[in-house]
Amino acid sequence: MGARWRAVGTGVVSAIAGACLPLGVAPIAPAAASGITVTAIAPSSGPAAGGTAVTVTGTGFLAGDTVRFVYNDGLGNWIGSACTDPTTVDSTTITCTSPAQPNAGVSSYRIQVAQGLTRQRSATDLFTYTGPVPVVSGVSPGSGSAVGGTVVVVSGSGFRA
Repeated sequence: MGARWRAVGTGVVSAIAGACLPLGVAPIAPAAASGITVTAIAPSSGPAAGGTAVTVTGTGFLAGDTVRFVYNDGLGNWIGSACTDPTTVDSTTITCTSPAQPNAGVSSYRIQVAQGLTRQRSATDLFTYTGPVPVVSGVSPGSGSAVGGTVVVVSGSGFRA
């Protein structure tokens, strides 16, 4: 983090703690780390279409905090979607409505609470999107070559891409 300075007067340059500062200029201490923690989410699953009423518990929540359902893309990026209607009930509880599943290829998401630029994700509690149970209504052809290579078409509903 680069140095930040606050002017408290004017004068000549003096050395303080190994750094050269204009006389009367004091360094600004970095902001204390946020006390946000995310400890649980209930319920832990809901439909892929979203719309589930979710309660996030933890500590350090403030009015105006945002809640996102996120996953790691494997490159260190946390990607996801925001809850709708987040309400900070108190410093330990936020309620919101789950968004639609952000990525059809990812079913489990961590919950991320943000206060400005500070973000905290749930360590182990995940929200899992559930979809319809696949129903197979047909398989064609009914048989194929013993050496393989037969194209098989499975028909039905509730399949994921």
